Amino acid sequence: MKNPSYLKRSRHDVFYFVWPLPLHLRQRGSTTHVKVSLATRDPSEALQLSNVLVYHAGTIANHEGLRFMDHGDIINLLKDYFYELIDRKKAEIHKNGPLPESETWALIEQLEYANKAIKNGSDTIMPDENIDDRLQPIIAWGDVVMPPESSDYRILRENFKHAYKGYCAKILSHNQKQLDFLFTTQPDYLKAVKSPGGFSKPENRLARVIQAYKDEMTVGDAWGKRAANQVRDSFELLMEKFGKDFDVSGITFADARQMKELLTKLPANRKKFKETKDLPLMEQIKVDGMKRLQPASINKYLITYSGLFKWAKKNGYTAENPFAEMMLKESKEARRKHFDADQVRAILAEINKGKNGLANSEHAYWGTLIGLYTGARQNEIASLTPADVKQEGDVWYFDINKDGEQKQLKTQAAIRKVPIHPELLRRGLLEYVAEVRAMKNPDLRLLHRLTYTEGMGWARKLERWFNGPFLAGLGLTGQKVSYHSLRHTVITTMRQASIDKGIVKALVGHDDGDVTDGYTHGLTMQQLQSGIATLQY
Repeated sequence: MKNPSYLKRSRHDVFYFVWPLPLHLRQRGSTTHVKVSLATRDPSEALQLSNVLVYHAGTIANHEGLRFMDHGDIINLLKDYFYELIDRKKAEIHKNGPLPESETWALIEQLEYANKAIKNGSDTIMPDENIDDRLQPIIAWGDVVMPPESSDYRILRENFKHAYKGYCAKILSHNQKQLDFLFTTQPDYLKAVKSPGGFSKPENRLARVIQAYKDEMTVGDAWGKRAANQVRDSFELLMEKFGKDFDVSGITFADARQMKELLTKLPANRKKFKETKDLPLMEQIKVDGMKRLQPASINKYLITYSGLFKWAKKNGYTAENPFAEMMLKESKEARRKHFDADQVRAILAEINKGKNGLANSEHAYWGTLIGLYTGARQNEIASLTPADVKQEGDVWYFDINKDGEQKQLKTQAAIRKVPIHPELLRRGLLEYVAEVRAMKNPDLRLLHRLTYTEGMGWARKLERWFNGPFLAGLGLTGQKVSYHSLRHTVITTMRQASIDKGIVKALVGHDDGDVTDGYTHGLTMQQLQSGIATLQY
């Protein structure tokens, strides 16, 4: 039997009746054919049914309901098409194992582009692509008639990016499961944090969990302003990578490893340079000639993520902390160094020149000496006021606190008392404090010529002078030392003198997780003074 042209067989051997619409009905840009399933695989039965339909073709063609595919039919076409692709890819993974890294990254990149297309309202996913190349296989697979000028085609085009996003996410998720061997109650846990519809509960979405974490840290006053800015940037990158609505319980150890790898490729200051600032995340890492994040910066991101997921696990949002112990191991050459004995002697020799040397201002002179004899952070020193120099018994000390405006401390553990070293007293620190106090400005800083800069606090001028002209004048430029190396020098000197670790932490403001008694761990002023006294250069 020879089939007439209007009788079509689908790839499932089901016969369809396809009839061209009259030209007057095509003026609205609708589909050019009527297509009706005959629900049979029998050629003889299909021919009989189609003959009847040919007779009534005029009626059928003019029936309003046959002029367009329903919106739901087009959505189901996309779903069925991608379900088949997903099944094929799952079978491939089952046979050959997890996807190669190159293919995984390609899927991540495609997912990034799909998200951007959705956000920007664009129908094309990849730059300079022809969307027809993506849609024609779907139309052919579904064996439907859908001219590019039709409204059906427009609906298909508009929804493709959403379907493709779901496909990429599904394959990445399935691939990840092949890498994780979680012999725990993880399946039950995941079921518990899902809504009945299978989607993440709103409270379990990444953006919501991050906000809850930030709110708690803010209430606890855990971050200083500068640290808060660093945390904000870290979380923005995390949401840029996974999406704000991603279920935190679905972020796995492999995801954390991928995030770590992404950080190693990420350009530094990517949002400032014209080469990268307008590109999607996965395109930014491909730009050549850009300076990449240093290991210390990468570890700041990873430490922030570990803190978030440690909190999320504790509060029941996830079963694991995938970023635990994920930090890079830095080589000794890559780390910032402390000043050795010869370098400290060179610093003091230059300081001793007073107005005739490089340290020819009060903030340069006292800013360097206080750093060298306390180990305090540069903004802690720059924020000190005359009122922060106090006495307890016969011991003078710096009261490092957050009292007053525009003071920036890194953490709560930074609030502490640091005895003033005898060398600072010998050099006339108390007399200098009295001079500043006599200026009768209660808000005046001890280093009163420093100015406040948003984001940098009070220390910008001090830091730039020390790291620039001062180190250059000493011939120490390029030796991985900076103002912060004064802090490293103090810590190293006390450790070499076998000072108790608790005393060292209390003096420099490190949190050991058991912070009590005003962040001095219950230590007496005499015990703290014994640690400071070991700083003999």
